[in-house]
Amino acid sequence: MINSILSFYRRYGFVITFYLFFDQLRRLFEKNNHSKLIDQKKIKIAWILNMPMPGSGGYRNIFRMIYNLPNKNFHHFILINSNFIHTSTLNRIISKYFYNYSQQNVEIFNYHKFKFFENTDIIIPTFWNTTELIERKFLKKIVYFVQDYEPFFYPISYDYVRAFNSYNRNFYFISSGKWVHDLLKKKHKLKGSYFDFPIERKVYRLFNKKFSSRKKRIIFFAVPENPRRLYQLGFSVLERFSKIKPDYEIIFFGSKLLKLNKFRNNFSKNLFLEDTFSLAELYNSALVGIAFSSTNPSLVPIEMMSCGLPVIDADFNDNKLNYDGREDLAILSNPDEDSILDKLLYYTDNLNLLENRSKKGLAFSSKYPSELKVAEKFKSVLINHLNKY
Repeated sequence: MINSILSFYRRYGFVITFYLFFDQLRRLFEKNNHSKLIDQKKIKIAWILNMPMPGSGGYRNIFRMIYNLPNKNFHHFILINSNFIHTSTLNRIISKYFYNYSQQNVEIFNYHKFKFFENTDIIIPTFWNTTELIERKFLKKIVYFVQDYEPFFYPISYDYVRAFNSYNRNFYFISSGKWVHDLLKKKHKLKGSYFDFPIERKVYRLFNKKFSSRKKRIIFFAVPENPRRLYQLGFSVLERFSKIKPDYEIIFFGSKLLKLNKFRNNFSKNLFLEDTFSLAELYNSALVGIAFSSTNPSLVPIEMMSCGLPVIDADFNDNKLNYDGREDLAILSNPDEDSILDKLLYYTDNLNLLENRSKKGLAFSSKYPSELKVAEKFKSVLINHLNKY
């Protein structure tokens, strides 16, 4: 056996040594060549994401933040947690459905092929399972980007426990909105910061000041694959409403799965709108927008208000925080069919009250920061975190 190995090495040893030598050279060249592409004065951030879902507000929030962080200060690596999708495909998906980064310091990788964590300054996981991908030695580099209290996405199960434990790893966090920030500090004793929801003011704005010009149209942010959006509740309410007021158009929007929607009346539609301008047009055309969230309050109601659209939301899980604790902005209702139906019927019978809500919503939403203001807040949080270490 030993003689066979020696014989094999005498015959092929040179080839093996040659290959190993040039493989090491290749690796060294790749590392050096990669580092030359990056301005060493820039803060290098590795964002770890699951596969982006077109139409997702959470992914849009992440990609918007990357897009708006100052190019002169940051170099971004977007790392997608997928074994099967090629980098070029990832680039196309992100460019088509979210943002085009061709003019920015942004590189997109398959997470499992990224080899430069040692050279990054900050690592940002964006969902509970992405925290499990990061080696413990990088603890001080981690800023956990939290957009919701993710254990609530599951029954009491292994995924619930894993999501819960992602907040027990002592990561510094930054959250989207105050609701989840306060919950993480109270429940998990974490240190962190938050930013207010940003409004794309060039998009979400009032097109026509005459409230009377709006159509007899109710729109519902309907996401059947997302349980916290209470799709079945909205469906049942609108089914009953349409029988009482059949002259109202009912529009479901927000998901590709709506093509399976069984709701039918003379004026019903299912829409999946891929661009924000189409959404703004929809918000400007309707009398009432229904948008539920049973966990972290959503940005959708605020965008609706920015277009002068009165909102119906569920009064649940302290989501009044989304409206500064006020009850004169969104039409808040106990999340049951009868309560919401009663509110919808009452306000569509009293359009002057809806118009009053529209005006107050416009004034309230005008106080929300722009995307660039939020990016500045995010930047200051990252720099302050770096300065601690």
